[in-house]
Amino acid sequence: MIALVPALAGALVVAGLLGLVAGLRRTAVPTPVRIRPTRLSKLRHLSRRIRILLLAGVGGGILAWLVTGWVLALVAVPVAAVGLPMLLSAPPAAAHIARLEAMER
Repeated sequence: MIALVPALAGALVVAGLLGLVAGLRRTAVPTPVRIRPTRLSKLRHLSRRIRILLLAGVGGGILAWLVTGWVLALVAVPVAAVGLPMLLSAPPAAAHIARLEAMER
């Protein structure tokens, strides 16, 4: 046990030196290509169901904020309105398997 502490300390020093050398090496950074889609084009790609859930969530969040005074409700309610149905629904693979079994019969 006593020899383990200096060995671990030495390994940490060596790892720190290796990290320092790796961090100080120059690397070529590629310039990123930025495509800036408009906000409306992002909303058009969402399905109608998700847009309705998001709109209802925003309305519910505003209502919850006005009633309770919790500003966090402005974010939490829309996220819950869109996220919970996705989390609680059956996975697509299970629906696919059930459909295949029904076709088999």
